[in-house]
Amino acid sequence: SVYINIDKLALYHVSNPETEYLPYKEDSLEIPQVLDEYPALPNGVADEIILDKGIALRRIGKIALNGTESWSRYGSNETSEWQTIAFRTSEPLIENTDITDHQTNTAISSHFLQRRGQQENPNEDRECFFITAGYLYVRLLKSRLDNFNEDWTYTQKVDAFRQWLVDQHAADTPLTVYYELAQPEIVTFEPVSNTIQCWNYGRESVIGGPVNITITYPISLLLQTNTNTDILTEHKKRLNNTEEKLANKVDKVSGMGLSSNDFTDTYKQQITKHENDIITINSTLTRKADLGPDGKVLPEQMPDISITDTFYAESQAEMLSLDAQTGDVCIRWDLATQLE
Repeated sequence: SVYINIDKLALYHVSNPETEYLPYKEDSLEIPQVLDEYPALPNGVADEIILDKGIALRRIGKIALNGTESWSRYGSNETSEWQTIAFRTSEPLIENTDITDHQTNTAISSHFLQRRGQQENPNEDRECFFITAGYLYVRLLKSRLDNFNEDWTYTQKVDAFRQWLVDQHAADTPLTVYYELAQPEIVTFEPVSNTIQCWNYGRESVIGGPVNITITYPISLLLQTNTNTDILTEHKKRLNNTEEKLANKVDKVSGMGLSSNDFTDTYKQQITKHENDIITINSTLTRKADLGPDGKVLPEQMPDISITDTFYAESQAEMLSLDAQTGDVCIRWDLATQLE
């Protein structure tokens, strides 16, 4: 269960007549029944339900005794002056073997306190229970056992205690022990909202229960419960949060849906064709020479047989002696002609 402490003072305004009066309201939060309601332990260990994550953590174990368990005597050397008598289970019943008889806050029971267990010490002559190595020990007043007799045998005393457990169970008040589990058990469920709206701004608080609750308030309540400075601060904070959320959104284009597919197969085919055309053009261009700023082919891209130099000679011997390259031109004055 979750309990919310609410101071039901009426809300009213005294200095702002434009403020609409808001009467007291209540909100409810339905919690999934995913865990049995076990009490928290004195050491603070408790079950936990994380609503918005859909996770429940069971940290508390439970055992209810009915007399069918196997029991034996504990502290059999205690004198008859003792007001209490102790018993223990003949086999481990508690899953957590790390709990020891020196601990007093790792378990609780319906009838007795968890106390340090020690036999043959008159200071320990009191009702209690304790756990060690998974075994459960119970010390109770002899007067709880019907017609208790010190002269009973070992077996008679054990049987009388088992009968007391049977009677408690039959009366719907069984001796029940809640203890800390060695490892939490995880239970999953469909996540739900963990938010509850309250109307007495700042006067509510969660005072019990294993559930993570977030309390919210309608913005209009600020006008009735806060100073002008508080109102302005709250509005600015909420405005900043809104602006941050808007900054992460895309703009909507008129006629287009943000979640619809407006890109057809026809458009895709057209783009694919244009892409192929561009690839063909690029391939063709790579085989063309580049032009310089003067509109002429760049010298470094000229072929080897291009005309580069012109020479002059007056005889064949002079022409043959020239330091010329393939593609150069020689003008023979003696022949009045041009030779390549």
